[in-house]
Amino acid sequence: MDLKTRLERLGVHRGIVPGQLKSERSANNVGELPLESLVDGTWVTSSAGRCFVAERLHPLDHRHGVLSLADSLTFMAQAWAQLAESSESRPFDPSGLTFLDVETTGISWGGAGTYAFLVGLGFFRGQGLLLRQYFMPDYADEGALLDLVAADLASCSCLITFNGRAFDWPILETRYILAQREPPCRGMAHLDLLLWSRRLWRRNVSSCALTALERTVLGTTRGGIDVPGFLIPELYQNYLRYGHTRPLQRVFYHNKMDLLSMVVLAARIGQALLS
Repeated sequence: MDLKTRLERLGVHRGIVPGQLKSERSANNVGELPLESLVDGTWVTSSAGRCFVAERLHPLDHRHGVLSLADSLTFMAQAWAQLAESSESRPFDPSGLTFLDVETTGISWGGAGTYAFLVGLGFFRGQGLLLRQYFMPDYADEGALLDLVAADLASCSCLITFNGRAFDWPILETRYILAQREPPCRGMAHLDLLLWSRRLWRRNVSSCALTALERTVLGTTRGGIDVPGFLIPELYQNYLRYGHTRPLQRVFYHNKMDLLSMVVLAARIGQALLS
């Protein structure tokens, strides 16, 4: 499949360049709180634009459903040769793993194609799991987000996603191409947990959606602050148009829960492969 066809299937139009679009956000957003008062993070400014970066370290004894992060690491290590498949010859190195989850503007919204406005990354660092979320406050700031994400992915040896082969990574990769930047992670091992989940559990569960697997395989449910994934593009559009920041707190939570669930899901897959 050539690049043009691939981009069109993702809803990306090459005539639109990053920074060409501007949000319609009102300059007077009465009653709206600044994002940093709702989500623990800081603004980072560079020549490429602004990006909001939220960061949190979850200790290894943090429990997400049936397993702690420490137990999750143990099961991933024990089953790594089977789990990683294409990278079985490489020793298990938790510091090289990067969990990736992307929230987007939706397919072809406003003729601009699909933008990745929130990129969540998870890494094992020291005594915990570091979650870092990059938020694009406007179209013109896309370069800042892409540069920061690329810097974090430079040390990655294996990308871990849920449906990332079909969605998250192709979306992000095409944004780099359109921004005339070299996509990171080319040629890198990529472990898509959705593929393993379907192999192992599709006959036993009604759905292999991540939230369904949380209930049936991970033993956890999300709090009331969570937002359905299909509503996320609309919440971002409302932020761009009207400056509504409060709903973004739910989007950050949704992205964080996706990342935590992926870590434990990788371990549960490892457990199943070992049994």
